[in-house]
Amino acid sequence: MADLLNEVTADDLSRDQIQRRVEDWAQRIEKLYREIEEWLPAGYSAEQSRTKRMHEELMREVRIPPRDLPILKIVRDSQPVATIEPRRLWIIG
Repeated sequence: MADLLNEVTADDLSRDQIQRRVEDWAQRIEKLYREIEEWLPAGYSAEQSRTKRMHEELMREVRIPPRDLPILKIVRDSQPVATIEPRRLWIIG
């Protein structure tokens, strides 16, 4: 955990570090979507037919190509009831 904290708070992240963070985030999104699908009650389903393009400033600075991340749409009786969409990995806060 200390390594991750040092990495994400460093002033100068390397291309490799940024690439690893993007990959980690994509994997965590996939895991979350799988868990959500498992939690859905009868009559609900989930679709991942759309994507959102991720190409944040840090990625552009070190020439990491854009990445498409899935959007999860939850449906009940063929009607959309919720959409879960990744926004940003790096947020000023």
